[in-house]
Amino acid sequence: MTDKTLCIGLTLMLASALHWNVANANEHTQEALQHATEAVKSAGDAKAVGEHASQALKHIEDAKAANPELAKKLEKSEADLNSAVKNAKRYNTDSAAKDAADAKAHLESISH
Repeated sequence: MTDKTLCIGLTLMLASALHWNVANANEHTQEALQHATEAVKSAGDAKAVGEHASQALKHIEDAKAANPELAKKLEKSEADLNSAVKNAKRYNTDSAAKDAADAKAHLESISH
């Protein structure tokens, strides 16, 4: 195998891995959006809002791990979801639902 062939092969492998990471990160971002949406739909049920917000946070962490370049874009959603979880634990359902709605709106804006 020549050096040129090896270099091309390694370049293709790297490109493939990067593409997979971006696709995986996008999938987790979509999952986070779905859970944030469910949290908003659960307004009035602090436990459900908190559970969906927690699930959304897990997907945000997975998205950031798959594509660290997304971390900055996800900060606002992550902060809103953390606030939703905190408010849900305090049975402050209205605030938790509002936080989830804010996270949903931000996730929608970066998902397009």
